[in-house]
Amino acid sequence: MLKLADPKSASRWWRLPADGVGLACMEFVITNSIQIHPMALVYFDRLHDQADREKSLLPSQ
Repeated sequence: MLKLADPKSASRWWRLPADGVGLACMEFVITNSIQIHPMALVYFDRLHDQADREKSLLPSQ
């Protein structure tokens, strides 16, 4: 299975010998990497959950 973040790439790579082509939203790729949704950092002042606020201040592992 081939996962892409750019929808235009799907039409370019669909002929590869893979079981399929899927689309990965970039926000989920970033979230998986830094372990917090990017919008939580943009709207940090709106976070009400103290655990989420503390987690967003920690360096990613």
